[in-house]
Amino acid sequence: MCREEGTYRSWDVRYDSEWMSVASVSRSWRSIALDFAQLWCTIRVSNFTLQSVEFLQVQLKRTKSAPVEVELDLTNAKFMGDDQQTLPGWQLTRQLILEVVPRLRSLVLRGSAQYAGTFLQDLIHRAEHLESFTVESKCAIPSNIFAGGVPNLQHLILDGCQNVPWHTALFQSGCLSALAIRHAADQITGEEISLPQSHDKLLPLADRLTSLRLSSVLTNYERVVRLSNNSTLHLPSLKSLHIDASSTTVASFLRSIRIPTTTTVCGHITLRQCSMDDVQYRFSSVIDSFTEARSSYPVKLTHLLIHSANSTFQGILPYSIRGWAKGEGETPRYYPYQITPSNIKPMIDFDFEWAEGHGPEGSWRSRDSHPFCLSDLGFDLSQLVSLDMAAFYGTLEVVEGFWKEIAALPRLSMLATQGFNLPYFIHCFKIDSLAIEIEQAAGAVDHLLPDTAKEDLEEDEKGSTTTPSRQFTALKFLVFSNAFPSHHIPPSGEQWDHLDIIIGDSDDEGEGVWRINEETMLRVQKAHELAQNLLKNVRLRREIGSPLDSVDFSQYSSAIVTPGMVEAFKVFVKEINGQTEAHNLAYASDIDLWDLPEVDRPYGCTLSLPLMSSFNQSESE
Repeated sequence: MCREEGTYRSWDVRYDSEWMSVASVSRSWRSIALDFAQLWCTIRVSNFTLQSVEFLQVQLKRTKSAPVEVELDLTNAKFMGDDQQTLPGWQLTRQLILEVVPRLRSLVLRGSAQYAGTFLQDLIHRAEHLESFTVESKCAIPSNIFAGGVPNLQHLILDGCQNVPWHTALFQSGCLSALAIRHAADQITGEEISLPQSHDKLLPLADRLTSLRLSSVLTNYERVVRLSNNSTLHLPSLKSLHIDASSTTVASFLRSIRIPTTTTVCGHITLRQCSMDDVQYRFSSVIDSFTEARSSYPVKLTHLLIHSANSTFQGILPYSIRGWAKGEGETPRYYPYQITPSNIKPMIDFDFEWAEGHGPEGSWRSRDSHPFCLSDLGFDLSQLVSLDMAAFYGTLEVVEGFWKEIAALPRLSMLATQGFNLPYFIHCFKIDSLAIEIEQAAGAVDHLLPDTAKEDLEEDEKGSTTTPSRQFTALKFLVFSNAFPSHHIPPSGEQWDHLDIIIGDSDDEGEGVWRINEETMLRVQKAHELAQNLLKNVRLRREIGSPLDSVDFSQYSSAIVTPGMVEAFKVFVKEINGQTEAHNLAYASDIDLWDLPEVDRPYGCTLSLPLMSSFNQSESE
């Protein structure tokens, strides 16, 4: 074996197994491995015993003169002073690492401010090969750090440091292109960094920066501010921007910069206590500022994810918006039954949540609503092919226009929804079914509508009925997560046909009797209405040659499904893909989708329905 048991251990087990296994194949392979310097050039130290020092000496010797990557984890260093063996071990380790500074390619330092600060004070010499430098500690960065220069430094991360050493050699490298500053104070004032200060400090790097992250370091602004045009910071090479701050600060920063239209923007955005209208305004302000940063070019999205926690006391927050835009030469790939790309980074990725100690005002606590229609977000959705929407802890009420906008999207082929109120969604499918029936009827342009259809149509101010338009014209894949009530299950083994359903407040079950409350019964009725209208629409789509390829009613637990509905879906599945039983994904919970291979199309020609246990016998052909 290459190392003694109980001595220095790497954090990366996979890395260990690669080169240790090579050294264990045979004597000749072992000899080659021990002599191959690159196998030993990643050095991770978190244990500072004298045994660890011995192995470190051996490892450094085997690196020969090759550049090395070093990670020093001082998380447990506060106990060194009480350990007669560990403190000398740390001192020897520090000296060994300082000796290889001229060969450092990467250095990561994390943990104890006391020991990290002492180590940094010794880093005064030139580091010719240093490309990446990371400090994750509450220590101060000395003004003479790497005073000899770091001419090849490309990546710099300062996390939690007492200061940002703008005037040191770290920021004078002509190669610095990736900068991350998290939870760090300004060196001069000891306070957060204002927008003018940030622009002034970043200006020398502006043309080179390809990646920028500012997390909890900018001054918090009570309202959105706008700097003069002369203060606009142009970042022409930026590929990735990550900013964590209040909504007003994020909006202010985005308005004060200009970035390429290909830049991906992420952010963790906090809101202070406010009303529903204020939340909508602050959301829109951030998105509008993002568009302004792109020189007023709106983001043309192909995939969009909107997820809301929607808890009783927090309203819709936390709230996530992720949007993907198709890049040149990129073909999206998916995990099975996941409709957002797994191989492409989102163009926009914002998480909104309440700042600590803040929350929604007024009646919002008791009734939650989605704050806007999709058009309010300011995205270009003309190319949108997939939309994933979920509210995890309660149903989100939405206005009629919300679903109308979605139904009118010309290329939307994949739609997943959980926790969003569905009455208007069902209405859209009613309208679409009616539009198809009219198309199938006599081809006269002025064909008269049947009286029974008029109630489903919109009427203008004069009372005349307008001709219905097709809805969800490109739709191929539908996913409903927990669309059926998942609680108040009928007694085991009982059939709905033999149960007396009594609406009331009690949920006690008796033989042949099932008591449910009115709210649950209403959900059952809505679920049945959804299924009936969906079945009708899917059959009509098949008749005109544009069928849905897959419908999935994902359910995380048993659900209320009547025998009549089961039979109806069995017939439908047999019609659409020749199967006599629905393919049920709900009971494949032991399969981790993330371990499955990526696919070009995330769905197959199946329909998945959560069945009652008495109807869950597989009859697939």
